[in-house]
Amino acid sequence: MITMNNILDDDLFATHSMGGIINLQQAGIYHNNLKIVTTKYGHIWHILVKDEIQKGVLKIKGVFVYNYVFNKDGFKVQKVANEIPNSDWFDINIIDNNERLILWELN
Repeated sequence: MITMNNILDDDLFATHSMGGIINLQQAGIYHNNLKIVTTKYGHIWHILVKDEIQKGVLKIKGVFVYNYVFNKDGFKVQKVANEIPNSDWFDINIIDNNERLILWELN
């Protein structure tokens, strides 16, 4: 089921991709990437997932915009304004490749 995040007004969307025969042949590993898109700021982040629990910050032009946590339970973000994090964390739905194709067809 496809659901969009209605709580966070920043229009954040995330896709998670793993695998790829070319990466396996060239590097001996499967890629593991997150792609985060915000229509509010018109920005895309590409994050290489290296750990089972990954924490970090999302910046635009050197300015902290979000803190994030990605793990087996999902993807969460926390807004940052004036370098001060908001206390609330928001779950962001991760769209896999099949759901992305469905969204494309709906638009």
